[in-house]
Amino acid sequence: MVAGDAIGDIHPTSVWVDGTIVIDGTGKWVGDPTGLVGPEGPQGPVGATGPQGPKGDTGATGAKGTTGATGATGSQGPKGETGATGPEGPKGATGATGAKGATGDTGPTGPTGPTGATGPKGATGATGVVSTTSLDAPGITVNGSSLAFAWAATPVSVTVGAGQRITGSAVAILGTSSGSATSVGFGLCYQAAGGSIITFYPASYTITASISARAPFAAAGTVSGLAAGTYNVGFCVRNVSSTALNSNDAINGWVMVTN
Repeated sequence: MVAGDAIGDIHPTSVWVDGTIVIDGTGKWVGDPTGLVGPEGPQGPVGATGPQGPKGDTGATGAKGTTGATGATGSQGPKGETGATGPEGPKGATGATGAKGATGDTGPTGPTGPTGATGPKGATGATGVVSTTSLDAPGITVNGSSLAFAWAATPVSVTVGAGQRITGSAVAILGTSSGSATSVGFGLCYQAAGGSIITFYPASYTITASISARAPFAAAGTVSGLAAGTYNVGFCVRNVSSTALNSNDAINGWVMVTN
């Protein structure tokens, strides 16, 4: 009866229920944990943090262990023999030439080089035309049977410096009142003061075939190598026939002195 309802301390070696142990011999619960722990109650207030305890002393440094001995170096194995070089393969065919690439942009212009030294000044050139004089004068009768040149109209006077030349051009109207044909030479002439009348071309002056009535005759030429001085210049005629040129009209033209 007491064993069926124990009301005091019991001292079993273990507790079994329906053939299953629930408390082992050490007093540890080993049965079904279901229902043993109730629901978690509400969390209580957090307690105040206690003061930090003093820092403990640093422990002593342990002794350094001894260095182990270095192991022996292993011996190197023998070097293998070099293999023989294989034969050279055949040369491949040359590939096609690729397309020409686009021309690149022109590079920037380089800086301008320094200016060279100024060369020496050249000699002063000639001044060109010195003077131009108009030939505009009435005709003069030219008698015949003469080997000398004579003026067919009043000449003009020009001054020539050393190294200068005379150039001119003129048209004269020559004629005879007799109606007889005559042949004369003509051209431009010059005459130094007190000197003879000289044609610009003494060896090649122009000669007419015949003059039987008034007709225009043109002459032009240039002469150089004259001494400096004043010269008469105009239209001249060499009349070797016996018929006088007595129906001459005005002469028109110009005379120029140049360097």
